[in-house]
Amino acid sequence: MSDLTAFSFYATKPLATGEGGMVTTDREELANRIRLLRLHGISRDGGKHDTAEGSWDYEVVARGYKYNMTDLQAALGLIQLSQCDARWAARCRIARRYTEAFRALEGLEAPTVCEDRQSAWHLYILRLQTERLRINRDTLVRELKRRGIGTSVHFIPLHLHSYYQTTYGYKAGGFPQAEREYRRCLSLPIYPTMSDKDVDRVIASVAEIAYAGRSFKGGTQLPNDGLETRDPTTIQTVDPFSRSWSVRGGFYRRVGKRLVDLGAAAVGLVLLAPLFALVATFIKMSSPGLVFYTQNRVGRGGRQFRILKFRTMVPGSQHVGPGNTCSGDPRVARVGTFLRRLKIDELPQLWNVLKGEMSLVGPRPDLVQYVAGYTPEQRQVLTVRPGMTDFASICYRYEEEILRQSGDPEQCYREVILPHKLALNLEYMGKMSFFYDLYLILRTLRSLCISAPAERAKANHEGARAPTLFVPPVDESLDHQEGIGCLRPVKTEELLNREVVELALGDPEVTAVYRGKRILVTGAAGSIGSELVRQLVSLEPARIVLLDKDENALFERQLELQARIPKVPFEILVADIRFRRRLQTIFERWRPEVVLHAAAHKQVPLMESHPTEAVTNNVFGTHNVVDLSLAFEVERFVFVSTDKAVKPASIMGASKRLAEMVVQSSVGKHRTRFCCVRFGNVRASRSSVIPLFQKQIAAGGPVTLTHPEIRRFFMTIPEAAHLVIH
Repeated sequence: MSDLTAFSFYATKPLATGEGGMVTTDREELANRIRLLRLHGISRDGGKHDTAEGSWDYEVVARGYKYNMTDLQAALGLIQLSQCDARWAARCRIARRYTEAFRALEGLEAPTVCEDRQSAWHLYILRLQTERLRINRDTLVRELKRRGIGTSVHFIPLHLHSYYQTTYGYKAGGFPQAEREYRRCLSLPIYPTMSDKDVDRVIASVAEIAYAGRSFKGGTQLPNDGLETRDPTTIQTVDPFSRSWSVRGGFYRRVGKRLVDLGAAAVGLVLLAPLFALVATFIKMSSPGLVFYTQNRVGRGGRQFRILKFRTMVPGSQHVGPGNTCSGDPRVARVGTFLRRLKIDELPQLWNVLKGEMSLVGPRPDLVQYVAGYTPEQRQVLTVRPGMTDFASICYRYEEEILRQSGDPEQCYREVILPHKLALNLEYMGKMSFFYDLYLILRTLRSLCISAPAERAKANHEGARAPTLFVPPVDESLDHQEGIGCLRPVKTEELLNREVVELALGDPEVTAVYRGKRILVTGAAGSIGSELVRQLVSLEPARIVLLDKDENALFERQLELQARIPKVPFEILVADIRFRRRLQTIFERWRPEVVLHAAAHKQVPLMESHPTEAVTNNVFGTHNVVDLSLAFEVERFVFVSTDKAVKPASIMGASKRLAEMVVQSSVGKHRTRFCCVRFGNVRASRSSVIPLFQKQIAAGGPVTLTHPEIRRFFMTIPEAAHLVIH
């Protein structure tokens, strides 16, 4: 902190007394000087001159100002000061919800959040990518105002103000970058007293307006005509698709489907009335609150409606947390778990069907923030009524469990589940007919009826823990002395569907590179690093230096090497490649001639949440090792990279690509030979997906994939180490 720290108490700030501010200091002479200047520069406290302890005599000793707060403002400030932490936490919560929602919308940029810094969040600035939108900032402000949502533009460039133009000769256009940013930004409301419903309303309104005004690649644009007068509860869709689905398919699509919906909904509501009463009783007995729950969803033509459900969550908790619910979510009440499992909570939507807002069969309606991210093709699903069930719902019968296993439920839903569901819905729209709808209804009922036995079977499996064993071919069984009874556990390398490649380490050219050399292996405690050390021992180097920051894993490697009693001496060093000074002492002490650099952060989902760690370790750490290798004239430097560095789509992949560029930029300097080796998925390595699959299978499933069409290419750890050494 500096000698003086100033805080503003303006209306938008965490402490809002209307005006005024506060200065803090730990120097008494500065505090006295501020007290003097804040009240006209008089020598005595003017507030005490009428009291017994004060004096009427005073003197103006400096040119001061009238900067003291009123008693009312000070009283407000003292109360707010005691609530400062709670008010700041509320602002952070609102900012997180804004950011989670807006990061999925093309054409809008949420503020950058730095993991190692705290923001006061007295403002939440949203930036428009005007080149991708058909509306500008002023239109967005005006549309939000029509919905009763106040926004502001807090920072207008100085050169656009008349005073500065007159006094200093500034002109509009003199600072084009400042003007460009100014015309792209606005501040959204972010007040601690905002409820979750208020925040949702702001998000939905911004998403709706951005949806209506966005342009897309390939020239397809959403119509923006009549933006000022259109119904604020409607999200516009692409006109060319609005007729194509509604007129195709003959009588059933145009009239018959609606007649079936009306009849089935009316009969269903009458017949299920006793069940509704029973469920309502259980809900009221299990927890206080309303029996039914409504939520905004996007229906046919982009029009929003209130979907009706039985309440399954603890009262008020539906406004807290993500839009999707995972298995085991603490927000779900006990009776709600049962209702969700059998989809009984969805039955009140028969009322939505009767009103014409939904159909018995059709694409499930989604939240506004998800619909806002639909592509033009996906937006075709908005041209038909949403349904109570569809083929996607049957396929994702256990969606909540998949989300729970994913690690990042929100990302999993947006990037994996939702696109697949929409693809299935588009396929349904091409097959829509009376008999296909009837088939889907029967499939839905069947999936619900067998769900209970399936759960029991899963529980029995988990209790029995029956092992999965490999049955050898008949000819091998007959040749084996134990005959057919020779069963063994499945080895994951058998899943490669190919022979494991064995590379000869006795190759004279390979041996010449490492024999008698001092070798440094970074990341030596990891899967690849450990295997490198094991294989290097047979090449008879002068010394192997094992470097890693994981002391527990290094200790295990030390015990392993001591047990093998290797001919080659080794050193175990606990160090972090991000600390250059520590690395330099290691290079000075051991003078490596060959460096195999395998140290890196490799977990893709984790690095998405910690980008700073990915960059500092994978990029800056690699730069330290490369730089010192040049300084100490290392003969050979091999960098272990990843296939995710090819057109990187993740933080981890991008950081490894930058690290490759660091290595490549050093080629040709001094005599060090540099090389980069890229791997795919290394089976059984610490960052491999195979151990995760094994744990999921052992737990009874489900096995989660990052994409329905994902293909993975595996290699073994020894194969990976062979490539590095060669």
